[in-house]
Amino acid sequence: MPGLRVLAGTARHPTYRFRQRWSAYNTGIVGSVLSDVRLRGGGPPEAYRALGIAAGLCPVPLSSRFFLTPRPSDGKYGLPGGVSLAARVSVDLAFAGYGGDEEALLGPNGLLSILGNGPADLTGLGKDLGETWRIRDTVFKRFPTGGVGHVGLDLFERFLRQTGTPPEEIQEVVVTSDPIVAVPVLANRTVTTGPDAQFSLAWGFAVLPYYPPGPAWQSTAALTDPRVRRLFSKVKVRADREVVKDLYRQLVTERQPYVRRRPTRVEVRTRQGTWRESDDIADGYPERPLSQKELEGKFLRNAGVLLEPTGARKLFSRLAGLETSRGLRSVGKLLRVQARSGSAP
Repeated sequence: MPGLRVLAGTARHPTYRFRQRWSAYNTGIVGSVLSDVRLRGGGPPEAYRALGIAAGLCPVPLSSRFFLTPRPSDGKYGLPGGVSLAARVSVDLAFAGYGGDEEALLGPNGLLSILGNGPADLTGLGKDLGETWRIRDTVFKRFPTGGVGHVGLDLFERFLRQTGTPPEEIQEVVVTSDPIVAVPVLANRTVTTGPDAQFSLAWGFAVLPYYPPGPAWQSTAALTDPRVRRLFSKVKVRADREVVKDLYRQLVTERQPYVRRRPTRVEVRTRQGTWRESDDIADGYPERPLSQKELEGKFLRNAGVLLEPTGARKLFSRLAGLETSRGLRSVGKLLRVQARSGSAP
């Protein structure tokens, strides 16, 4: 959202993501509180009280544990949900006149000291709130999986489109990429739930030929489809340690706020021979933006879980209008929807 300078103070630091990875979830409570206060017409007094309350409610950062567990856990979804709830409750209490614990907010071991320690830079927190866009790029994911695998999925989709090879004729798929593919949660081969399917990199390659990207990838139908299981057993994901040099160059030397290039190679072996191709940027990045039609298709597949098609299309039209919005008040008006009836006014 516009003006959440806390994002600029953390994610834009050249070594922030390289060193901290998922810590952005923990800083998110600051941006959530400030944006909610602004949307509700509050000012510094309400923001100060709300941040003081939020500092006491915010859970101890556990998100790095998510990468180390063999199966997805609440470390991924529980923490952001808890942060969002804590932010909302904090603002409600602040507007009701309650204040927070100054020590928890400003003390040597308080929230702002924790967030401001090391790579985070919160000196500009709150400046130009709601007036200046602080997010450098907008990246849309084409696939409902971890972004680390998207370059490979683009390549595999290209193979299927160019060759017309039936997936049943594939003998082996070998994906070589960033060493992060070796962490337990991404290398997981025990896929029985939706979160399993979202984070197992090999699963995306197995389900891509049979189901459209979206909720269907994590559906019971996909999870129990014998065709998907057979292809899943043929997918191998390997780490290329040489890629680390490129990642370091991007984040430290080039001072990029996030990984833009992720060198990936995909090899597909069939009876007719072996197809090989490499790339380093996924579709959806600024260099390869998705078309309006692609964005609408992605949105309708996801929103279709909650909204009927007409309401989903109306809502997409409103969201598309955010491109020309100025300030948080216009954003708030565009985001008001009638969720129960499944329509957008």
